[in-house]
Amino acid sequence: MRIQVTRMSSLVPGPGNVTRLVADVVTERQIALARGALALALLACSAWLFTLPNRVPRVFGGIAVVFAALWLKRAIALFRKPSHAVPVDYLELSHEGLAFREEGHERRLAWAEIARVAIDQDRLTLALLCHNGEILHIEPRYRGVPLQDLCDAASALHSSAQSSGASAQGAR
Repeated sequence: MRIQVTRMSSLVPGPGNVTRLVADVVTERQIALARGALALALLACSAWLFTLPNRVPRVFGGIAVVFAALWLKRAIALFRKPSHAVPVDYLELSHEGLAFREEGHERRLAWAEIARVAIDQDRLTLALLCHNGEILHIEPRYRGVPLQDLCDAASALHSSAQSSGASAQGAR
């Protein structure tokens, strides 16, 4: 098996090959900065919501504080680590399935385990619905690879695996 590192050209690898996308640390830090700025804005808005007399705005303010705290915690943790100490996250696409590492957790999935590939419009992630009901979200953190292209490649590989699996079932 040959691993093909790509930036954009074609995300769908040839048979027997793997397309490996490596997460871009600079992009991740830019995202962390943006989330940190949004978190500070959320905290300011939450403070205003807590001054209102009704209970409903306070509930929304509490939810906003939780999200802001999580975003700030992740941003601070990312900037505390030197860039060479951050483990390299990746996504590998092949005709057999996909493998990825995010935040130190590695996972391998065969296309047969995945029921549906789509874009989660709320989170702006690649969403993989597994047959067991689990939904995996993969963030598009790869330089030069837009979310739509990533989804198109994963969908093409998934449908190819489904159709080859169906033809293999019919041949029996």
